[in-house]
Amino acid sequence: MGVLGKLFGSTYEDDKLVMAAERAIAQDPVMNNPGAVGVVSDKGVVMLSGTVNSEREKRHVENLIRSNLNNSKLKYADIDNRLKVL
Repeated sequence: MGVLGKLFGSTYEDDKLVMAAERAIAQDPVMNNPGAVGVVSDKGVVMLSGTVNSEREKRHVENLIRSNLNNSKLKYADIDNRLKVL
């Protein structure tokens, strides 16, 4: 972390990013198994891990989270989609 980051804290709220992403996944009626998707965030990079049933579901999860974060006005750097298709 740079000097400004140490003085003023991170510009990203990783805990809030994770909570918003997990809430979006849990409330989405399209998700077959929301518990199979893990979410972590580090310095604004939201990383998705776990398994989904199709490429379509993989894209859906990423788009769902991106839309939710944009709508909630939470600042994030990127979404790293590491979901694996079964």
